Amino acid sequence: MNHYLIHTEEAQEEMEALANNIPQVKQHFAIINKIGSGTFSSVFSARAKASGCSKRLFALKHIIPTSHPNRIVSELRCLRKVGGEHNVMGVDACLRHRDHVVIVMPFFPHQRFQDYREEMSVEEIRGYMYNLMLALRHVHNAGIVHRDVKPSNFLFDRKLKKYALVDFGLADANHLDKKPISSSTQKKSSSVIPSKVQTLPEMSSECKKRKSSGAEGPSIKRTRQGSPPSRLAEIDVNQQTSSSKRVTAVVHNRHGQPLLKSVHPVQCHCRGHFMVCTICQARETQNASRAGTPGFRAPEVLLKCPQQGTALDVWSAGVIFLCFLSGRYPFFKAPDDLSALAQVINVFGSVAVQEAALTYGKWVGTNPTQPPIELKILCDTLRDSVMLFEAEAYDLLARLLALDPAKRISAEDAIKHCYFDSLR
Repeated sequence: MNHYLIHTEEAQEEMEALANNIPQVKQHFAIINKIGSGTFSSVFSARAKASGCSKRLFALKHIIPTSHPNRIVSELRCLRKVGGEHNVMGVDACLRHRDHVVIVMPFFPHQRFQDYREEMSVEEIRGYMYNLMLALRHVHNAGIVHRDVKPSNFLFDRKLKKYALVDFGLADANHLDKKPISSSTQKKSSSVIPSKVQTLPEMSSECKKRKSSGAEGPSIKRTRQGSPPSRLAEIDVNQQTSSSKRVTAVVHNRHGQPLLKSVHPVQCHCRGHFMVCTICQARETQNASRAGTPGFRAPEVLLKCPQQGTALDVWSAGVIFLCFLSGRYPFFKAPDDLSALAQVINVFGSVAVQEAALTYGKWVGTNPTQPPIELKILCDTLRDSVMLFEAEAYDLLARLLALDPAKRISAEDAIKHCYFDSLR
């Protein structure tokens, strides 16, 4: 969802149509402006007509009539469950007339990301990321995957230092009110399951130094982000997914008569090659959600991995942090998923992406091999300003952008990272 004031004839026509299509809107609200639009909805600012609320502003989110009812119900459930606290937008009412649905929310004054991004100080960026992590922790602990974390969906009132995570139109609420499970259990399931607590990798030496001394300390020299492992892990591609068809082999005697049908899958012939063999073609198609905004989708989404959880929101938050540290927005910009994956490979290297893909049950082929780039060097090179970020910022960035979702830091643990020590 993109938020901005829209003063056009088309916007005026939409405002009039909204009032005419939903009598309750015309009865209770005076529409002021169109302030945002997205693929599935438009947002309007409005003032209540009731005398006691005449000074209060609201945001009216008009969902396009072609949206599936289940999607609308899912968004409302999310807002009712987690909205109104911990930097998550609340909901005041829902109006429906025939196929038209309007979600009434508090109006949240804010600025566009591109208008304040370059002006933010180091401490403002720290506060922004901390409050984003607070919102994600709250959402994830409720068993919800937002799926569309991006700057235009995390509203920021720079003057009042207030934040609001909005737009749960793509959110996965399949596990709402269910106890989130660990990342290790998530790997064994083919459904979208959020992971409440992920194991945090060993604390960096810089964080340990700060914990023991209480001082900022000098910058440390980081190892190359995503450096290639000594070798790729071996994986049986016939066991990559639970939905794949079992391929059997028949053993014959010397007269050509069948004796035994093997219960073990036959090894496919295309692993490691730029081809798709008949064994792989016989497998059932994997169903995996690709919801999200280009440039902010996690590697497991780009690779259509069925096992997707709350870690994909953390990756999106990491991309926002990368935009701050590099001074580039958008950082990733690609016309399709394949190009987006190529851009990820350009940053993290071929071998690191291949290694992570194997954990999803996928194989990624690249030619030639692309070496990784250290995130700090990349950001320092791209950033135009002389603004300096401490080593803890890059340590957190690397954890937010871990290619393997099982190793990616959770929002819960990110809040405890030493980068945020001054805010706790």
